[in-house]
Amino acid sequence: MDASRNFLQSDRASEHERALSQLQQLDQRSSYDRDSSELFKSLDQLRRMQIDLALEHLAMESVPTEELSLPDLEQDKDSAQRYQRNADRFAKREADVNNLMLRLEDLSQAMRDFHDSMDDVRTRSTNIQREGASPNLPPSEKRPNPTKPVNVSEKSQEPK
Repeated sequence: MDASRNFLQSDRASEHERALSQLQQLDQRSSYDRDSSELFKSLDQLRRMQIDLALEHLAMESVPTEELSLPDLEQDKDSAQRYQRNADRFAKREADVNNLMLRLEDLSQAMRDFHDSMDDVRTRSTNIQREGASPNLPPSEKRPNPTKPVNVSEKSQEPK
């Protein structure tokens, strides 16, 4: 009777381990879903920033400027008014360019942050893959680094 009881307990233990393993895999999968959802949110935010920046740049370029020819300058009686108008336009354009540069810097920072977060996700994914590698292989051979290219000539020179 003790032998059958031990068998049942060990059988239950293996079932428990298998169920626990499946739950852990589901948890990892849902973490991937969260990661991909966050990924697409970040990409959408970056895309919106790029579009806004492009639209602002186009709007800035479409502001009409006065084209003056030499005869117009000679005939202009209100040169002081014209000068003031041009100075105002120049000041506004300078402010617009500075604002555009600030927004471009914000976009650059957002892209750096995105790339840093992707490096974190890639590292986490690589660690999870390594944990799931075959236990029969030595640790150095469990999984190749997905970001490191494999040299075929080195692979063929390995002892068999």
